Amino acid sequence: CKAMCIGIAYSSSIGGITTLPGTSPNLIFSEYLNQIYPDCNDINFGNWLLLCLPISVMMLLLTWIWLY
Repeated sequence: CKAMCIGIAYSSSIGGITTLPGTSPNLIFSEYLNQIYPDCNDINFGNWLLLCLPISVMMLLLTWIWLY
């Protein structure tokens, strides 16, 4: 039960990193980047997902191995 509770907490944190609206710091970072570099392309859902999905999958696998 203890490992499952820890696994759920870690998984929700990792899942929040994966999508742009997953957690509020992601949206704050996106807006901050758009203000600092207005000529740069906007960060959208697809760009964020392409960047963070491989990282999140790797983190989930490592968490699963660690908790197993």
